[in-house]
Amino acid sequence: MRRRFGRRRSTRRRTFSGAVLVLGVGALVATIVFRRRREAATAIRESYETAGEHFGEARERETRYATELSERVTGNLRAGAESAQVASQELAEQIQESGPEVAGKVLDQANTVEAEENRTDDLRRIISESVQRSRGEA
Repeated sequence: MRRRFGRRRSTRRRTFSGAVLVLGVGALVATIVFRRRREAATAIRESYETAGEHFGEARERETRYATELSERVTGNLRAGAESAQVASQELAEQIQESGPEVAGKVLDQANTVEAEENRTDDLRRIISESVQRSRGEA
């Protein structure tokens, strides 16, 4: 077929240029897909790095908090032990100063308790004997 201006178009040329166009578009699509995947991989890597930094900072804070808490507890225990030691020393001094007086009071209280226990035992024995006599067992 002839065109108006007398030139003939070759089908080979059209097929070759179509193939080149398809290859060009394919290369462009492949490049775009490759870049997007690389950008996605970079974004994921950055998010993992950020998360790792956050976890590291949290671990450091926890360690610092635990150390500070341990130091405070240790300080409080030392202060409590020192005050208990001072209090026991003061008590020991008071006992030494008023020892004979306190010892006498403690002994008097012990004797009073023993006397009350003896009275209670005597009353129980008397009641028991009385009950036995009333039943005619004695």
